Amino acid sequence: DAKDLKFIRFNKAGEDLLGYKREDLLGKNDYDFFPQEQADQFIARDRLTLARTDIEDIACEPIDTKCKGKRFLHTKKLTLRDPDGKPRYLLGISEDITERQIADDAKSEFVSLASHQLRTPLSAVRLALSTLLRHITGPLNKDQEALVFGAHSHALEMSATINTRLSISLGEEHKIELAMDRVRIRTLLDATLGTHEQDAAQKGVSLSAECPQALSLVTDGRLLSECVSNLVANAVRYTP
Repeated sequence: DAKDLKFIRFNKAGEDLLGYKREDLLGKNDYDFFPQEQADQFIARDRLTLARTDIEDIACEPIDTKCKGKRFLHTKKLTLRDPDGKPRYLLGISEDITERQIADDAKSEFVSLASHQLRTPLSAVRLALSTLLRHITGPLNKDQEALVFGAHSHALEMSATINTRLSISLGEEHKIELAMDRVRIRTLLDATLGTHEQDAAQKGVSLSAECPQALSLVTDGRLLSECVSNLVANAVRYTP
């Protein structure tokens, strides 16, 4: 029975967090202090912890308190057993990480917003540079073409970085979507290296891919290309 799970010990920090005196907490359970849905979750997790032999580590758990509103806790729980191995008590140690969690959420929201705001003007820059490279507005001399090619490569790299940042941001919210497909690796490598050829040439080095033509992989080609592009860009940038 869930009512068998009662508080029998509480320290001062626990009193301050929940907003109740120790004497008001002892002998009671989660249903006496929290909304039913939240209490159901706490009791269910406690039941799972009682069946375990190791420490339950809850990285971030929201909890509604009497005086401080919603707080976020990092909690570790451990089952204490009698000599026969039967669970007797559940020990919980919690750290209030509310301010840290709010700061992390604000940082993720800012990065995501900034990345979204950059995508539109960056797309316009890439389109303009691509138009120049295709000589649609007229021919370029050798020096002009090299300059525009380098700018276009950096625009592609920045776009990949922004997309990666957005993917990570969405991943933190468990919303990332992978476009899985069979990708021919040599084709992906050749295309990715091509965006950095001009920068590499200015450093006096060349780029080449050694990979069997038939080798393929089921993956998200765009994300894998971004990973390779970041590695190659760093290699070119820091090559003496």
